[in-house]
Amino acid sequence: MVAIKAHFDGKTIVPDEPVNLPANQRLIVHVQPVSDHPTDFRSWIGLGNAAPQNPAPRFKSHRDLWE
Repeated sequence: MVAIKAHFDGKTIVPDEPVNLPANQRLIVHVQPVSDHPTDFRSWIGLGNAAPQNPAPRFKSHRDLWE
């Protein structure tokens, strides 16, 4: 299985990078929309937006750890 980044131009799905496939290759396409903003890691693993208990002093705020 190969995963490629692409976008929908309103009519067709267009690969964002070259795809090395033979002409007329039959495919099954799974579509997973991608967010335009970065994923909040703490929310993604189910920790909500809580600040770390002991943030490293070299960071200005707990947000610097996750962004």
